[in-house]
Amino acid sequence: MTNPLEGLDPEDQKMLAKLAKDKGITLVEARRLHDTVSKRICDLFLKTLAEQGRTIEDLKRECEAEQSMVDFIYQTTGVRVSGRWGIAANNYTGAKVRSGAEAGHKHTHGTKEKKQQQWDSYQGLLEEKLANNPNLSLTTARGYVAKEVGVSLKTIQRHTEDPRK
Repeated sequence: MTNPLEGLDPEDQKMLAKLAKDKGITLVEARRLHDTVSKRICDLFLKTLAEQGRTIEDLKRECEAEQSMVDFIYQTTGVRVSGRWGIAANNYTGAKVRSGAEAGHKHTHGTKEKKQQQWDSYQGLLEEKLANNPNLSLTTARGYVAKEVGVSLKTIQRHTEDPRK
């Protein structure tokens, strides 16, 4: 490799130079490290895709969606985020960590089925409130339901519809 920065975009060139400086290694060694990590990330992508029964095309669509999000963040806030590293970090995280996070979420917030049952109960309570007092406005009735079940008005608004329609 004659030029270790060859083929890299300017951001990656800066990152490689910083890596070499911080670790006290040459640019050639930093490029080898960069390429090794890139290969590992690529292999993890392919392994994850295979485990999930997805294709490279699915990944391309997700990358395009993430890049759109990154572009939107930059346009609205002026903060530049590298989309490649966001995807890489998610795939680099171990399966054990992801499964632990999923189990913790289920323990804290319940399964999809339990959440759906809870949301359905909000609709039932709202219908009951409005049936008992037809003069209540929808927002007021939702407020009473929110207070009764201990959630915010916004939660009730998200998960209920006007039964009078």
